[in-house]
Amino acid sequence: MDSSSQGHVLRPYHQPREDFSFISTTPSPLAGGAQRAGSNADVGGANASAASSALSLPRANNRYLPPDADAALDMASAKTSIGAIVTSLLVSGALQYTSTCLAMPFEVGKLLLQVQWVPREDVWLKLHEPQASERARKSSSLHDIDEDPWSDTPEKAITPWGSDDDEDHDRYFRDPSTPTSQGKTKSAPRTPVRRVDAYGYVVPDSRGDQSARPEFLMPIVVKGGVWEMIKAVARGKEGWMGLWKGALTTFLLDVSTSTLQPILSGILSIFAPTALNPMPIAFSPKPLTTLSLLMTSHLLTGILVSPLDLVRTRLIAQSTLRQHRKYTGPLDALRTIFREEGGWRTTYLHPNLIVPTILDFLFRPLFALGAPLVIENVFHLDPSAVPISYALAELGLSTLSLMITLPIETVRRRLQLQYHEPLRPDSMQGLLAVPNANTGRRGLRTCVETRPVPYSGVAEAVYRIVTEETTIVPVRRDDSDDSSTIAVSGQDRFGGIRGLYRGLGMGFTANLLVFVLTLLTGERQGSTGWTEI
Repeated sequence: MDSSSQGHVLRPYHQPREDFSFISTTPSPLAGGAQRAGSNADVGGANASAASSALSLPRANNRYLPPDADAALDMASAKTSIGAIVTSLLVSGALQYTSTCLAMPFEVGKLLLQVQWVPREDVWLKLHEPQASERARKSSSLHDIDEDPWSDTPEKAITPWGSDDDEDHDRYFRDPSTPTSQGKTKSAPRTPVRRVDAYGYVVPDSRGDQSARPEFLMPIVVKGGVWEMIKAVARGKEGWMGLWKGALTTFLLDVSTSTLQPILSGILSIFAPTALNPMPIAFSPKPLTTLSLLMTSHLLTGILVSPLDLVRTRLIAQSTLRQHRKYTGPLDALRTIFREEGGWRTTYLHPNLIVPTILDFLFRPLFALGAPLVIENVFHLDPSAVPISYALAELGLSTLSLMITLPIETVRRRLQLQYHEPLRPDSMQGLLAVPNANTGRRGLRTCVETRPVPYSGVAEAVYRIVTEETTIVPVRRDDSDDSSTIAVSGQDRFGGIRGLYRGLGMGFTANLLVFVLTLLTGERQGSTGWTEI
């Protein structure tokens, strides 16, 4: 058998591939030169024949491409990439909004539980007695007893029992033809007129008088925690939709925070290039510098998005009943706050807003970001060597973080519900509060009872919560009487302290869930801190 006809010995069925050559679709200068050389006597006939054969090949399979074909391809690829980016952003936003809606019932229950005012009986009587109300109207310098800052009506709406206004009313309805023993007209028997509050509702005679309770107020929820508050919202006039109040504002707040914080961290890293790196803080070359940079970025982010947080708190706390609702949405709430309370200067720089915001965004990132440094440098625990001990240390530090940050959050929520007088800059006294001439503003009617007297600051709010509030549920005195009472002074020793830690059970449950998931999956939260509901 001829080996040349069968191919290679080891590959008998291999067929040698013919050589391919590229032929241009347009005559090149070299080809033209070869064609001209064919008529030159110095060039051989072989070269001339080769050049002429190359030019005579058919060009039917070649295609002409316009000059802007590459630009069109680039534009098409750019459109594809932009469409992919927009699609990914929409999908990411939809997933984040869905997760926000899933967590909103717990957020609503926690916030309403934090801002709810549950005073003792003696405290309630002190703030609602007629003499105290009369002194508060006559003396505007007193801070312990003052007018409701969210008043819809003038001060004369509160009419104490047996006041001078009753005699004026009797004189108006008196029959002039009826003489009296002193030569004056005799009035008809006077009927006691019950006092009304700033909203026009009758002031109850006792703390347990539910007949005079406004319709937009829910029953008091003390025991049961966040879950009991969720059930109270769903079963009451707020309805199931009340569990998703402020969902859009919460979503915008989360998106703004997650977008601004990395940008501010990148800007601050210009001053410390080695501080910001993808490694965990514990393995950073300069861990304290990295921690300081991240804490500063979180603080600046919290201050910048604080108006959204203020709007979110008020939207969740206000009543959903149409006739009692003050804000129709986040944009309307922001415009109304700017118009009634002094614009952006008051919203950002008022002491009752800026101080709790700074405290909240200082301690929360400190505990969340500094936990790995404490665990590895102080406790000397390695997550790969002793994962269970490391997870237990994380659980302990997260619980300690709740014990410190939860009172700050509670005070901040209560101060956000108060009306804030507009501020004006002054060269001698800094930022001063000026009276608001807008007496026609509509008050914020919350779905839970709040303190009728505003807090003057963070320290005073903590003191009032500890000394005034209780956690004892109202009980009936007897079967025939529908009245109930709140605990008197001395019966609830730690009730006020517990008022600072409403929502602690839910926070601890969330941290415990993170602890279990860490043990099961072996994945840690990293440098972003703990997940809080």
